[in-house]
Amino acid sequence: MADNYTLFSQVVPALKVKERQWALQLLQTGEHEAAERLSAAGIDVDLELDSWPAFQWELLPSRPVDLWVYSQDCGSPQQVALFVQALLRCFRPRDVWTLTWAETCSRPRTGEFGGGGVIVTADAVRFYSAHEWVSAGVAGHCRAHRRRRGKR
Repeated sequence: MADNYTLFSQVVPALKVKERQWALQLLQTGEHEAAERLSAAGIDVDLELDSWPAFQWELLPSRPVDLWVYSQDCGSPQQVALFVQALLRCFRPRDVWTLTWAETCSRPRTGEFGGGGVIVTADAVRFYSAHEWVSAGVAGHCRAHRRRRGKR
């Protein structure tokens, strides 16, 4: 049997006191209250918030204080993105924040490795998958190849 992992590590930089208080209140609550707080920030919570938060986090002792979000085994980039989008909506409406992650497996199984990235703003969350990116590249290559063959 193989184990799959989703790994990431990123900071939300330079939290001000009110941002830090808001983040702590949200991160230290249960699923139901987290969904209510995210909804209050205008976030459409359409996924299950099982095990909220489904990622680890720490306030780093830097000055100013950074919030480190990470996963040691199976974190949820989706939940991190919802959390950060809510923070941006409440406090930093012009900021852009990014996260990349790796999808790994304890055994070398075909199709079990990959990853992705997400770009988060106050208005949008855009996910990118390594598998989708490669598939789109192959499709583009095939279209270009067919066009070249047709011109001969």
